[in-house]
Amino acid sequence: MMRFEVKLLKPESATSDEDLKAIEEANADAKKGMYHLKYLIGNIRCRKHPSSPNKIRITAVKNGKPKPSIVSYCCADFLSMIKT
Repeated sequence: MMRFEVKLLKPESATSDEDLKAIEEANADAKKGMYHLKYLIGNIRCRKHPSSPNKIRITAVKNGKPKPSIVSYCCADFLSMIKT
């Protein structure tokens, strides 16, 4: 089972209207990326550890692409399965 976490940028940290717009776009891109990954690999389970909570975090990046990172996984076999 895959779990997804989205780490968004705080709109309060914006220093200008342009900065706020960049933060909102980065957050929207991160959410879109999370939903896309969830659609692609959300139902994948490890054959050896079907109840293990595997976790991917999507981090919003201002003026850049969202950064996915694998936070936890049950075994090396599962890791290689989701990376291919």
